[in-house]
Amino acid sequence: MPFAAADRPLKLNLALWGPSGAGKTYTSLALARRLGSRVAVVDTEHGASRLYASRFPHDSLVLDAPFGPERFRELLAEAERAGYHVLVIDSLSPEWGGPGGCLDLVAGLRQQGHKPHQAWGLVTPRHDALLDAINRSPLSVIVTLREKPRLQLVGDAPSVPEPVMRDRFEYEYDLVLHLTP
Repeated sequence: MPFAAADRPLKLNLALWGPSGAGKTYTSLALARRLGSRVAVVDTEHGASRLYASRFPHDSLVLDAPFGPERFRELLAEAERAGYHVLVIDSLSPEWGGPGGCLDLVAGLRQQGHKPHQAWGLVTPRHDALLDAINRSPLSVIVTLREKPRLQLVGDAPSVPEPVMRDRFEYEYDLVLHLTP
């Protein structure tokens, strides 16, 4: 088996997560422009990426619900076919917790009578297929993730920030950064 050519462009899979206002969109676009000249954005944040289009040129598609994993896989494949260098998904959190996302899919299966393990057994492979497609893509892929609202705990125990995504998501990316305002 031959080794990969050394002149292959740098590929980075990056996840940025944090609360609203932390700069996830801005940072993802700034990094994307450093990784390649042709940047595509899948925008689930109601067009937020367009605010930075003059500073960081990119092509964007505003994606509305439903946010099933297959839609994101299709858009990744479309960006590959179109010859983009970088795909930014701002934000990938709706794929997990938004309308038509994985949690919704499991809830729908539960309403149809599936037991929890059966429902997760049907949805988990769909989510995992998206993560596998991101990892196998020749594109650099930058995803942003929303931060779950912090609960104020009683006593001295501090609340710990968490992204809106499946537990242990960080193992799927080359680099994971938590941004704070």
